[in-house]
Amino acid sequence: MRGAATRPRLSMHTDSPAKEAGHVREIETDGGRAMLLATTTVEDLDQFLEVFGEMGAAKREEHGSKGSKVFRDPNEQDRVWAIFDWDAQGWQQFVSDPEVPPILAKAGHKQKPQAAELVGTYRA
Repeated sequence: MRGAATRPRLSMHTDSPAKEAGHVREIETDGGRAMLLATTTVEDLDQFLEVFGEMGAAKREEHGSKGSKVFRDPNEQDRVWAIFDWDAQGWQQFVSDPEVPPILAKAGHKQKPQAAELVGTYRA
């Protein structure tokens, strides 16, 4: 079928190569920047955003994050998704930092943030 999408093997991808650190996969954009996607559920969105944007941002920056964008899930009101300009190594350092759990608690996380698995990239 013409135009049908197929799921590429990541090792064969040529436009934006995927890298792996631990179990987290990142994607390099054409500009060479690494990005990853993570999700979590939160008790209160406003509280989460306040802590995420201040204490959380400072701690992520310590581990190499260059920025993020946060989205609210349209189907689960307590679920948020964040796209990070961050490599998998920095993410792993962040989630293993002993100062992070109190920040997550203050932000009202119901669970630990989980990085989404990259399963394919496409040119359009």
